[in-house]
Amino acid sequence: MVMKKMLVLGTVVLICSPLVAQAAWWNPFTWGKGGAGEHVPSSLVATSSVSASTSTSTTYAVPSTDDLYKRIAELEDKLADAQAKLSKAISTPTQTSANTSSATSASAPASSGLTEAQIVAKVKPASVRVSTATSTAAGTIIDSKGDILTNATAVIAKTTAGVTVGAFDTVTVTLSDGTKKQAQVIGLDESNDVAIVRVTGSSLPYVSLTYDTGLVKDSPAYIFSYPVYESGTLSRTGSPIEVLTSTKPLEIGGAVVNAKGGMIGIPQKPTCKLLEEMTKCVQYSTTVHIARDRMTKLIAGMRLYTSRKGSSSIELLIRGQFEGMYGRASQSATLSYAISSASGSNSFDYFNSKLSQDIDGKITKIYLTKLKTTADYIYNAVDFLKTEAYNLNIFFINNSADLDSLGTYQRAIVSQIQSDNAARLKEYQAQVDLWSKKKNEYDGYITNPSAINHDYLLEQGVYVESAADYVAAQRNKVLGTFSGENVAIF
Repeated sequence: MVMKKMLVLGTVVLICSPLVAQAAWWNPFTWGKGGAGEHVPSSLVATSSVSASTSTSTTYAVPSTDDLYKRIAELEDKLADAQAKLSKAISTPTQTSANTSSATSASAPASSGLTEAQIVAKVKPASVRVSTATSTAAGTIIDSKGDILTNATAVIAKTTAGVTVGAFDTVTVTLSDGTKKQAQVIGLDESNDVAIVRVTGSSLPYVSLTYDTGLVKDSPAYIFSYPVYESGTLSRTGSPIEVLTSTKPLEIGGAVVNAKGGMIGIPQKPTCKLLEEMTKCVQYSTTVHIARDRMTKLIAGMRLYTSRKGSSSIELLIRGQFEGMYGRASQSATLSYAISSASGSNSFDYFNSKLSQDIDGKITKIYLTKLKTTADYIYNAVDFLKTEAYNLNIFFINNSADLDSLGTYQRAIVSQIQSDNAARLKEYQAQVDLWSKKKNEYDGYITNPSAINHDYLLEQGVYVESAADYVAAQRNKVLGTFSGENVAIF
């Protein structure tokens, strides 16, 4: 640690020379002569002694490790101040508050032809603050309905132990003119830290979401965080976007805006390196791409948590039912046998090529036996699917009274699944009846193979293979329906 600190001290000396090398404040042997207003460690104050010849000499106490640490910290602060002043003197200043601006930056057009002043005039009125009893974050109005895109962190309710129990129903929104309004929490996605809050009002200014297609490295970018903004450049495009600014935003949330004044992301926590705090700050942002796929669902009221503790009894019942549907379908040997018995190496292609050699009817009998065996598997598979759909339908009927207590988006998802399931139940029942007949059909021909020809076998081989594909598709539908967001919302 001592070596690390001494290396930092050496770096400081090199950076500051030669302009500051002559300054007294960097030389440890002049600290005892500290100027007015400068803190001098007491252990470093010089002492005087008188020799026998009455000449006066000065001796210095050896600095302690703690004193060196303190002095290095002071030097770092001074260096940061000096670099900030130097940077401000030789470069175009960035606007950091609602009341400050640079004439140069305001008049300099971005690549789209908009000046920085025009971009600020476009975006700043749509910048808001979202507050609860426990948190605050910046947000941006993104449509004429008053939908505000902000961080999920700002609206999630936690216990004193930090356990997520849900979201606030309402929050306070401070508009750009200082007006405070109550707003409703609509949807959130905790894993991607995005949320939609809705505030009512007439003619509210908003900024359209602009996806980051066509972004170019080193192009202008702006970080808006109520009530301030920072200008910078894109140091990375893609996902996540990386923006280089001179200082950190004052709070979480807000908007990352491109040179056309379109919102391309949400600012996240910046990471700055030692001694670079005041000269450059790497700002990572969540791109709008992350929210784009879920934006419609978020506005519709979808709430996705990563570790919520506190689901209602009906939510827990539904989640358990859905997870059970997924688990049984994914582990079902009945479905796997039906699919594998007529696909891949078990397809009918091999037997099709042998039919021309069928002289005594042996190949026909083998073909019929394979058809009958595969038909049995398919019958069992569609019967399994029918039973699962029937049990889910009974579950919804038995718990219909409690479904009304669900959130709007939850009820919509349950209603859609219930409707789809009812249709599938009828479909599966029809498939069970069909394959019950097919089993008997193939079984009858096994005892009398001379009653059929090779064209019939070829036709039935294709038919059975398509039935196996149907089972595979239905299994994938079940797995897709009872996993992911449809389960996470409960």
